[in-house]
Amino acid sequence: MDYFLSSKRLGFRVWTQNDFQLAKNLWGNYEVSKFIDSRGKLNDAQISEKLKKKSKPKKLTAYNTILSFYSAIVNISVAAD
Repeated sequence: MDYFLSSKRLGFRVWTQNDFQLAKNLWGNYEVSKFIDSRGKLNDAQISEKLKKKSKPKKLTAYNTILSFYSAIVNISVAAD
């Protein structure tokens, strides 16, 4: 994996098009997505479009890093349930 930030137990990377199931677990879950997307639970088409935008190469900024960190934390919580 190509992490832009990592520790012994955790790594952060940019979304890829291969992450659809992970994105669906996150953005397709109303209890999670209501906090990070004004549309609430997203359908497959919306998830695919959002993932396409998130996986485009972009300049890494503090804002993107914070959002990536938050997404990773939420994703870990969802996966643990």
